[in-house]
Amino acid sequence: MANTTSEIRTTLKYKDRLFRAIFNDKEHKDWLLSLYNAVNDSNYTNEKDLEITTLEDVIYMKMKNDISFILNNQMSLYEHQSTYSPNLPLRGLMYFSELLRVKYHNSKIYSNSKIKIATPNYIVFYNGEKDIGERMVLKLSDSFEIPVRKTDECYEWTCTVLNINKGKNEKLVKSCKALQDYVEYVTMVKENLRAGKDLESAVETALDEAVKKRFLNGYFDQHRARIKAMSLTEYDEEEAKKVFHDDGYREGAAAQRAEDEILIKQKEVELEEKKAALEEKDAALEEKDAEIARLKALLAGK
Repeated sequence: MANTTSEIRTTLKYKDRLFRAIFNDKEHKDWLLSLYNAVNDSNYTNEKDLEITTLEDVIYMKMKNDISFILNNQMSLYEHQSTYSPNLPLRGLMYFSELLRVKYHNSKIYSNSKIKIATPNYIVFYNGEKDIGERMVLKLSDSFEIPVRKTDECYEWTCTVLNINKGKNEKLVKSCKALQDYVEYVTMVKENLRAGKDLESAVETALDEAVKKRFLNGYFDQHRARIKAMSLTEYDEEEAKKVFHDDGYREGAAAQRAEDEILIKQKEVELEEKKAALEEKDAALEEKDAEIARLKALLAGK
């Protein structure tokens, strides 16, 4: 069989998750700062204190660091998930290990001096179908082959999962306007799908409402095409995960069809992006031609 969908490396910018695109936007660090304040019940206001450390090499269907940043000597990893996984602590540990390698690779780790590192904090914002309550804490030790006794001293790594489905953690969601707009948009897409709309119609209708309500101060209007592409791809990714992971990895025609469909959609988005770029260049050339004609007319009249 050809390379599976889980092995497709994504190069298109549209393959970013919408959550990551919003809160990893360097032009709107105030959104991420607001999210941090909402989670930690703090009131930081200086965006310059926030150092984004997100790993940029996005890998489709494989381990991916959504957002990481350092603030107040704490290295936070924020991730969005629409599917529950008991392996989140292990994934978080892998993320953090790579972040440490990048951040401190030039440090003298074999010296006699202790290297101080930013304190880790791993948060997952969850909006899947499984009912997990408002909040749950997953522990790496729950995955140990040999159970840890209470008397044992062992390293622990935890993942705090915050449910951001409609009606859950309302105080948290309302404390961050960017998160509130994101949650409302995703909720509208889900409700449209439940009402029987196909995916594209569900996304378009939700986008119409988001633009009308000026979500994220017009961000949904300014980046509508990009958000639509990200939304469609993200839902396709979730469907592909079901094909590959729900009941164990399945080879065969169904998996191949899922791979082909996603590849086709990737090409369609890429072509649309190229088409938009060409149209923009054509418009710029037309403006230049018009300006040249105007200057020639002025010179001829002198």
